[in-house]
Amino acid sequence: MYFYYDVTGPGWARATVADDASHVELTASYLGDALGGLLAAVGQLLEGAQEARCSWFEEPGESRWIFEQSEVGTRVRILAFPDDVQQAEDGSIAVGDDGHAMPMPDSVGKCIFETDQRTKVLASAIIDGAQDVLERYGLKEYQKRWIENPFPEAHLALAKGLL
Repeated sequence: MYFYYDVTGPGWARATVADDASHVELTASYLGDALGGLLAAVGQLLEGAQEARCSWFEEPGESRWIFEQSEVGTRVRILAFPDDVQQAEDGSIAVGDDGHAMPMPDSVGKCIFETDQRTKVLASAIIDGAQDVLERYGLKEYQKRWIENPFPEAHLALAKGLL
């Protein structure tokens, strides 16, 4: 399992995710805390969660990471969506009972990457990729480049401790 993450410009990042059979290139914008959300999901898996999720938002679009426990360890699916929220019949953004925009259902996403990995192998790859980002940029430069969110050092420390 391989994970590489880079902050490519103000509020933009790209990543490569790969296993022995395939790979995918992803982008994320400052609309969410992409690396922080991913590390939080990894932490949930290492704590024993049966499922964890995170989303990387683009402008427009979304890459949704879904982690589910499987016979091997963890199945990872990354779904791509052309938009990140549902549209109402009149073209406006569909809003749920809680007043928030409704995300697109998983069923309409296109699966762009899928792999089954031992959970520790998966977690190690993502943790190593995040650690590489920290070593490459440091806390101040990461914040300067990513703009909206600081480096997710608490999520990284938690995931490392659980591994």
